[in-house]
Amino acid sequence: MGYSWFEKPYAIRNAAGNVVYESAAFMMSALEVKNTTAAAATIGRGEAVTIDPANMFGFFPRWDYALAGTDIIPSCFLAGKRVASAADVGHLGVAAEDIPGGQTGRIIGPGSITAVKVTATLFTIGFAAVSSATVGSCTVAAAKAAGVPAYGVTLGVCVIINQVATPGSGSTTQAGVLISPQ
Repeated sequence: MGYSWFEKPYAIRNAAGNVVYESAAFMMSALEVKNTTAAAATIGRGEAVTIDPANMFGFFPRWDYALAGTDIIPSCFLAGKRVASAADVGHLGVAAEDIPGGQTGRIIGPGSITAVKVTATLFTIGFAAVSSATVGSCTVAAAKAAGVPAYGVTLGVCVIINQVATPGSGSTTQAGVLISPQ
């Protein structure tokens, strides 16, 4: 998907004028994820998404299906949920579209640069965007030190800070992140 680096921002609206797709990324990879957050909880576009290992059973591709005596391969998808705790680990990326509970949708994955929903804490370029207790949002990690941030909580590295004035993103609730989960 490297061609997407040259993508121009645009929005597609339905007949009622509602945005159904909005481009806001230099996308190098996209992943299909089933929202397993909760039945009625929608992962909003721009929200951070982590893997949900508790709901992956039977849907993760393996190499031994033929050995198990079956030619029926189950549906393969990643189970994902939006960040809801500072301890959430296993970042996959950022939702590219609203993904209703129980449905599948696309997320912007590793190697991409995109805006992500963040807490109001001012980010610093080069610092890590990590899980936060604010639903769907990341916060900035303190300067790198031994064991900080903890493994698994990092979505990526801040490349555009969350401030209205130059050189910011134009918003205090969105920062530009190079997605590189760690």
